[in-house]
This record gives sequence, structure tokens and C-alpha cells, in this order.
Amino acid sequence: DLIVPCIDARRADVFAAAYRTEGRRLEAIIDPVATSAEVFSERLPSAPRRWFLGDGAAKLAEHIDPRDHDRTVDIRLDATAIGTIGYRMWKDGNRADLDSLEPTYLREFVAMKPIRSAFEKLPF
Repeated sequence: DLIVPCIDARRADVFAAAYRTEGRRLEAIIDPVATSAEVFSERLPSAPRRWFLGDGAAKLAEHIDPRDHDRTVDIRLDATAIGTIGYRMWKDGNRADLDSLEPTYLREFVAMKPIRSAFEKLPF
């Protein structure tokens, strides 16, 4: 199976990665990137099943040829699902080293000047 977490990054882009399952372990096939959904979908290898997770799945689906695989599954994750996974990991004794957690920024922040309202343009 191929696991593809993807988040809608706006502007026709996605934040996405791809992992192949090896038992209970995941092997990174495509490291996390910020790119267009079309470019990312072209990089995806075919697999008997591809699991698309997250709100960017719909963007990727527009560019995926259904003949490349037997089954594609779109799973939407929310805070409840993530909390449930975390709770199960905690119950199993899996602990994250919170001191070493760091965010991974996939795209440079671009500050934009706010659009002036019509009222600001008036002479009074």
C-alpha cells in the first residue's frame, strides 16, 4: 500500500508526502513537499492501493488516472482522529521526545500588504 498524507496548501498547491507500508513501518517514498497537486500526482508511483489522507486529497484526485491502481481511498482526518491515534500510541507506551519536536516549513512565508478598503480611499 501507498499512504499519501496531503493538506490543501491553497493556490492549487498541496503539502504532501508518500510512504510505502512495510508491516507496521513506513518507508518514505516522497519526502514532504509543497508543490502543485498536478506535479505531485505525476511523481506518485502506482500501487495496488493508495490511501489519500487529508483535505488535499480532492486536489490530488483531479490529477490521478484511476487505471494506475486498483483502489484509491480518500480518508479525512480531523483533530478527533489524530487524538485517538495519539491516545492509542500513549496506551501502548510510545512516547514522543517533546523537547526535540520542531515544525517543518515547506514553503517560505510571503507577507502581503493588506488591501485597502473603499473607506480608506475616500478623501474625508
